[in-house]
Amino acid sequence: MRILFIITCLANIALAFGSLLWMPDQIAVHFTLDGRANRFEPPIANAVMMSVLIGIMGAVVLGVSFPSSQSP
Repeated sequence: MRILFIITCLANIALAFGSLLWMPDQIAVHFTLDGRANRFEPPIANAVMMSVLIGIMGAVVLGVSFPSSQSP
């Protein structure tokens, strides 16, 4: 099951970088309460940010799922 999770995380990162060719020059990344965009960034920054977040979340999930090697 861990292998499937790792493969899914890697596929998600590949999708983030693979879709760069079809992204506009600026991507909206933050919105006001009424739905208007108020922060933009280039697509490469968005792909890097998504990859870092996926990596951190994946490491946390995998780290929590490993049983402790110390016995109580």
